[in-house]
Amino acid sequence: MSEVSPGAPSVPDVEVLLSGGMDSSALVAFYAELGRSIAATFVHYGQPAAGAEWRAAQAICTHYNVPLRRLVVTPEREIAHGEVFGRNLMLIATCLLGAQRGHTAVAIGIHAGTGYADCSPGFLRAVNAVVSDMGGKRVEIRAPWVDMTKSGIADYCIKVGVPLHLTHSCERGDVPCGACLSCRDQEALRARPV
Repeated sequence: MSEVSPGAPSVPDVEVLLSGGMDSSALVAFYAELGRSIAATFVHYGQPAAGAEWRAAQAICTHYNVPLRRLVVTPEREIAHGEVFGRNLMLIATCLLGAQRGHTAVAIGIHAGTGYADCSPGFLRAVNAVVSDMGGKRVEIRAPWVDMTKSGIADYCIKVGVPLHLTHSCERGDVPCGACLSCRDQEALRARPV
């Protein structure tokens, strides 16, 4: 199933995978700052925080006047919080499968410091090699934050004025739990000196 909300532009060159969290919201700001033509894709794959993430993605896209589509992948089992094996690969593949917009890049907010295999430069190189070997329309997978820590992304957000109050970063549900990695990251960011 796919839902699309209106916005400009009609033919983007960058499709941002947008979860509604800080990292992917920063990507929207990054490509907007570069003057790129952007569209966003939210993938609902059964994650516990899907409702809050979708609302945050909508708010970010409204703020930046970026069209947003929602793709739904129905899992056979309940998705846990934390590291989900193959998640970023699934998000990229789902975005590529649903791509009919003419974009030349898919951007994902993976970053350093998670320890997750699918958030590494090696993962990014491997995915780009596979996509390149598929032939046809050339689409590059981009991850501007792949070598940046969460703190560096937060600094970028503050510098360019990303509306962080619109984002949602808890992995466990619609209400921040305070215990998951994303909530702990957010708490550490709030506690650091300005």
